[in-house]
Amino acid sequence: MVAIAEKRPLSAVEPCFGVDGVDGLNWYVYVNNNPLNRIDPTGLWTQKMGAAVYNNLGQVYVYGYNDCDIWVEKTEKKANPSSTLSETWGPAASNKAEHHKANLDKKDLLSEDMSLGTNIVVQGDVHVMLASLNPDGSVDVAHSTSNPVNDEMMDEKGFSNGYSEVIKYKSEKEFKKDGWGDLQFYGLGDGGDFNDGGVYNPEEIVIEDE
Repeated sequence: MVAIAEKRPLSAVEPCFGVDGVDGLNWYVYVNNNPLNRIDPTGLWTQKMGAAVYNNLGQVYVYGYNDCDIWVEKTEKKANPSSTLSETWGPAASNKAEHHKANLDKKDLLSEDMSLGTNIVVQGDVHVMLASLNPDGSVDVAHSTSNPVNDEMMDEKGFSNGYSEVIKYKSEKEFKKDGWGDLQFYGLGDGGDFNDGGVYNPEEIVIEDE
């Protein structure tokens, strides 16, 4: 099952944790009751990244095992088996968001703006996510969080620790304005894949678990 939700800023005392937001039983819950600024959550990732993201959605959040940075690192590795992200930002298994930020900043890899394709998103010193800036200007966000807004799976499957989910924004501007606070971006340089393979279609490509 795909978990779709809207998030709000993280507390500085909750490293790699998600936070409270809004949900409800109505027709617009899938866009967090905001149909004007948020659009249908069909992914527009590159094909390989989209397959990896959707393959890893709904996974239970476990701090130190499958939390925000570990989930980002393994998902990016699934999409790009030759990835050097672990070396670039420091292995997720032994680092926290603040360490990844420091390592990327030291190498002058962080930007205030997104680049076309997949980006590592660093939220302050407490959280990291994956986000895709798509050819149509929309933004897809995916992350692992301890407190998803859409808690359907927490009730149905007992995922009380939280899980990985996706969020859809109409534009980069809307993403930045949505209360996340300080955001910086490390572009992975796969924007050209949109030209080579188009956008992700969940029914066409599946990356099998190893």
